Amino acid sequence: MNARAQDRPITDGTEPGRTNPDRTIPDRTLPGGGALRAEGTDASAPAVPGSPGSPGDLVLRALRTALHAAFAGLLLVAAVQMTLSPPALPAQICAYVLVVLLAGVYLAGTVTEKRFATTGSGPDPKRYGPAWLGIVTALWLCLLIISPEFSWVAFPLFFLDLHLLRTVPALAAVAMTTVAVIAAQFVHSGQPTAPALLGPAIGALFAVIMGSAYSALHRESVNQRRALAELHRTRSELAASQHDAGVLAERERLAREIHDTLAQGLSSIVLLARAAGTALDGGD
Repeated sequence: MNARAQDRPITDGTEPGRTNPDRTIPDRTLPGGGALRAEGTDASAPAVPGSPGSPGDLVLRALRTALHAAFAGLLLVAAVQMTLSPPALPAQICAYVLVVLLAGVYLAGTVTEKRFATTGSGPDPKRYGPAWLGIVTALWLCLLIISPEFSWVAFPLFFLDLHLLRTVPALAAVAMTTVAVIAAQFVHSGQPTAPALLGPAIGALFAVIMGSAYSALHRESVNQRRALAELHRTRSELAASQHDAGVLAERERLAREIHDTLAQGLSSIVLLARAAGTALDGGD
């Protein structure tokens, strides 16, 4: 092969005779703290872990953290208030056991959801979330029957209903939770009062409005992640196709170089050898 063919490098990408400096694997990390697999990708490929990125994802993470903190704080405050005005001793002991059990179930659910969102392993919250919410709500209702101080825990439950259930079941769950709080306040006070009626109703309305805004922001964040995953997938496919095209073009170039240089040189050598053999046979 001549020097001109040896000096030209084999390309790996975009066009014949030109190297592609950008051959790094694109970053598949998506913002938002959730694992996301783009539609149409290989199902055997590992899920893409999420990482903090866009402002919307940071807002969602802050809202989730605030919700969990509110649930824990309100549950603790209710337990303290119940201690200051305790019911009968058996009911008080039962309430403490239910508080610990409720806190454990809630913590287990949030940890499982976080693990699934980060690594994609464990139970799917969309599948087991309603059952977990039903257990949390049942434990809360038992506490509400023992002491009306646990009425405040209904506020974070509103958001859980709106986040984990579909629209109609979520609104029904919010309405039933509101009715349970009003009934507990009525049984405790012995007569209906305006704060006991308006407080839970206004809290439920506010939760529905905030839950709708949270759902819209969550959908927008998910759509952005899917668009980013699709962009990365398309970019990888384009880079692979460009690489294949570059390899084929380089093979064609090498074939032309061999035909134009080596093949002609070998043909000349063969002709000269035959002429020399004929001359030798003739005694020249």
